[in-house]
Amino acid sequence: KTRSMKSLSALLLVDLQNDFLTEGGAFSKRHIEPQQLCDAIGWLVQAARQQRRHVVWIASNYGEITGTPAELQGKTHTGKPCCIKDTWGSQIVPALQSAIAQRTEDEISIVKHWYDAFEQTILHQWLQERQITKLSICGVTTNVCVFYTAKSAIRLGYQVEILERATAASTPGKHLVAIRELEKLGASSRHWGELLSESDPVRLSGIAGDSSLDCAALSACIDESTFKTLYDEVAWNNMIHRGSPVPRLIALQGTKDP
Repeated sequence: KTRSMKSLSALLLVDLQNDFLTEGGAFSKRHIEPQQLCDAIGWLVQAARQQRRHVVWIASNYGEITGTPAELQGKTHTGKPCCIKDTWGSQIVPALQSAIAQRTEDEISIVKHWYDAFEQTILHQWLQERQITKLSICGVTTNVCVFYTAKSAIRLGYQVEILERATAASTPGKHLVAIRELEKLGASSRHWGELLSESDPVRLSGIAGDSSLDCAALSACIDESTFKTLYDEVAWNNMIHRGSPVPRLIALQGTKDP
């Protein structure tokens, strides 16, 4: 199962750069709270490595493409300086620098000059050589680089999903419109956390202090009857809040102090 996962699936991380996500960056104030995004992506990378899922780190370098306004408009960034090569703004955000520095043989870094990560890069060739058919995409922004990359991936025949809460746009509205448009084209979307239980159990560190989280640890022993059996065998009590019952059951082990 693990070998099959490695040969079929890849995690694409789009434009996790200072100009988009770090205070002082060219567009840093136009996206969701970066800590939430970076935490989610950091955990996704941890899980992908344990699942032997391929990981693609995609970054933008803008300002190097020449052409007429008609040739560039809507295909690459032409506004104020952003993600210029070898500048602080083009670097991966500090929260993920350790993760990218620990890249494995199943990972690659791609630098793109267009919104579409497949345009004039080796991305498609690299994925094809590894027989990858499914792409899980996250990063920024949903309505620009994530959108155009996902759109090309669908056209090229990949199964595409966008990872919610690990993907952001400048406003919730732009994010939602882009997701709906991609779904019309054949993509799907789901919460990023669902990837954590797709294969063998994974352990995530850095959740809070030195604590860790084990995902899918019980998947081998849980089936459709598990929760009914648990419900029947445990002495459940109704939870009381401010003197009134709430729709939640609790079970106490041992004895309760008076």
